[in-house]
Amino acid sequence: MALTKPIFIFFMSEERKRTAKKGFLLILLLSAFTMMTIPASASSFGLSSNNINSSDTDSHYFSYLNLSINEVMNYRDKMPAISYNISDQDNRFNYNALFFPDVPEDAELAGYYMQVLPNGVSSSYMELFDANATLPSQDIFLARANEWIGGEETSVIGTMNDCFQNGIYFYSGYHEIARHTTVRKYQGIGKITATTVVSQYLNDGDSERDYFCIGSYVEMTPEDETGNGTGWKNSKFLVNYDFNTGYCSTKPLEVESPISNPQTSPHYLKPQGDLLGGFLNNFDKIGLLSGLFGHSVSLHSNVEDSTKMSWVTECGYFTENAAESLSLTPVSEVMPLQSAVDGDNWHVLARIGIDADSGWSRVGGLIKEPSPSSEWISYILMHSVPAAEN
Repeated sequence: MALTKPIFIFFMSEERKRTAKKGFLLILLLSAFTMMTIPASASSFGLSSNNINSSDTDSHYFSYLNLSINEVMNYRDKMPAISYNISDQDNRFNYNALFFPDVPEDAELAGYYMQVLPNGVSSSYMELFDANATLPSQDIFLARANEWIGGEETSVIGTMNDCFQNGIYFYSGYHEIARHTTVRKYQGIGKITATTVVSQYLNDGDSERDYFCIGSYVEMTPEDETGNGTGWKNSKFLVNYDFNTGYCSTKPLEVESPISNPQTSPHYLKPQGDLLGGFLNNFDKIGLLSGLFGHSVSLHSNVEDSTKMSWVTECGYFTENAAESLSLTPVSEVMPLQSAVDGDNWHVLARIGIDADSGWSRVGGLIKEPSPSSEWISYILMHSVPAAEN
C-alpha cells in the first residue's frame, strides 16, 4: 500500500507535530491491517503443517496470486524427471507433462495443488467455485487435494484404465506421465468432477512420431437443496478436446487425425437388465421421449479440422443418472511429429474443456435451468527430457 506525500514533521509547530505524528501512526496501522487481510500465497508465507513450497519438497500450492503458466512450468522444471525405459533412445523422446488451468470469468479459484510422485508423474488438483462464493480455507483445500492425489480417490484411475482399455486397442502399452482433477462447484445446484490422464506409449517403434493417450473421467452430480428429492437433477454436459492449439507463447504440437472413443450412441443406452431402455430403443426410434427417459452420448467432430472433438452426454429427467450421477469417459490417441519438438521447450499437447451450460433441470411448474456458465479449461503442457536425465 503506497503512503501519501512525506510529512516533514521537523519544520512544524509542536501542536501540528503531535497531530501529524498521530496521522502518520494511523496510516501505518491501516497499512499493516491491509497487508494482514490481503490473501497470501503459500510461496510468500510458509505452511508449516504441510511444508509445501519449500526447496526440499515435491509439492506446490498455487493461489490466484501466484498461478501463472511460467510459475507452474518453472516449478515442474525443477522437479525430478519421469523415470522409464524406452527402446532406441537415440531416436525417441521422453516427456514431462503437466496440466495448466485457465480459470473462467464466472468462477473463482480455491486453489491449484501439484505434487510430483516418486515415479515422476505430475499429479495436480484444483477447485473452482461460483464467483463471489465462500471459498474453503487453505487447510481444507489442501486436505482435499492430498486425498485425491494420494488417498482413496486414486481408485478412480483404476476405473478409468478399465474404460480406456476398451477405447484404445493397445492401451496396456501406455505409461502414465501426468494426471489432473478439477472439481467445479455450482452453488446450490451441483458439481462436476473431471479427472484427465495423459500417458505415453513407450515402445511404439515409430521414429517419426510419438504416441500419447488422453482420457478423462467426468462425473456430474446434483445438489438437492430441499432434501426431499425436489432439487436439481442432472441434464447434460459437454467435453471438448482440441489438439491443435497453443497458449500464450507456448506452441502446439503437430497432431493429425486422432483416434477417439466413444462414438455416437442411441437415444437410450441399454445397461444390463434395463428393460425400459431396451424397449424404448426399439419403440421410440427418433427419441421423442428422450427428455424424460433417455441417456445418450454423441460425438461431434469438425469436418474441416479433425483435431477438434466434442462429446455431449444427456439424460432424461426420470432416469437414475439424473438423480444420482451422469458420467462420461472420452479417450483419444494422438501421434504428434517428433520434428515439432523444439529442443526441450514446453508445448501444448491438448486443450481440455468442460461445459455445463444448462446442465441441470428441475420441476417447478415448468422445467427450469440455471443460468449459463462458462467452459472451464485445462491445457496439457509437455516438453522432451533427454534420456540421460532419466
